[in-house]
Amino acid sequence: MGQKRIIHGLDIFKWVCAFLIIYLHTYNRDWGIYGKWFLNVIASIGVPFFFIVSGFFLGKGISRSGFSKEYFLKYFSRILVMYIAWTIITLPVSWLCITRGHAEFSLGLKITYLLRMIFFSGSCGIYWYLLALLCCSAMIYFFMKRGWDIILYIIAVICFGLGVWYNSPYNNHNLLFQFIHVVFGSERNFINVGLLYMCIGYFFATHEIKMKPYPLILLFTCIVALRTYETNILHVNSLQAVLAVVLFLIALNSNIKIKDENSLTIRKLSTTMYLVHYPFILLFDFYLKRGTSIDYPVTICFCLISFWIITRCLSHKWQRVLIG
Repeated sequence: MGQKRIIHGLDIFKWVCAFLIIYLHTYNRDWGIYGKWFLNVIASIGVPFFFIVSGFFLGKGISRSGFSKEYFLKYFSRILVMYIAWTIITLPVSWLCITRGHAEFSLGLKITYLLRMIFFSGSCGIYWYLLALLCCSAMIYFFMKRGWDIILYIIAVICFGLGVWYNSPYNNHNLLFQFIHVVFGSERNFINVGLLYMCIGYFFATHEIKMKPYPLILLFTCIVALRTYETNILHVNSLQAVLAVVLFLIALNSNIKIKDENSLTIRKLSTTMYLVHYPFILLFDFYLKRGTSIDYPVTICFCLISFWIITRCLSHKWQRVLIG
């Protein structure tokens, strides 16, 4: 099946994107107009980059295994176990969010809301990403194994378009959008966002395309300018996908070289930062003063401490369960 390749640029850029995602969730208005610009234009591509990288490695794994059912089930079960583990660990935080945010709900309605979070919108808010990985990876495996590439790409574009429309000022709140909001809580769940980005990653995993990084950096700069206009004037996010793809291509074609073990450590660190930061932010919001410039560095410190505890105090088996 071939040797598994470690691409250092992807691991390093994914780590950088973990910092962007934390910035997205700890944004403070006191950072001014440039802080808001960075939030809307740059930081918002962190999650799309995560999805593209996940689709890329899924594509590499499926290709190496020859569309092996055993490989896919192993991949799927690993993500599922990770989601279940983090859902259990952060269950008190999820329940606290419901009781604080919906104190008027009856106990039965609170439990129903919790179940909706777990099965549809993602437990503790942030883990919708893992649910999307489960759903999108299953769709990719099903369609690609049968050679239905074009059909899947069309479905992905349509779903992404609905997500952009839903999240724009042109949302007319029709029955479809009301259903999406009531069931999923956001347009950012399951196939609305994750499928297109994972398909993009899968495409580059199965089509070898070599590009020089410097023209890509220039292209990235141009798209940043266009995206600035888009977010400030049009108030839509259509170019977010293009910017994330170009950043991925820069990472993929970069000449960054570090030790393989360091690259794997950085990969685990970026996963840890993503998974642990948001529950901490919620608790920080409930029990300490939030909305200041200290939120970001404090959250980063918590992520680093969590990574040290997971990698130094837990067995390899539990590390696999929690951070892959």
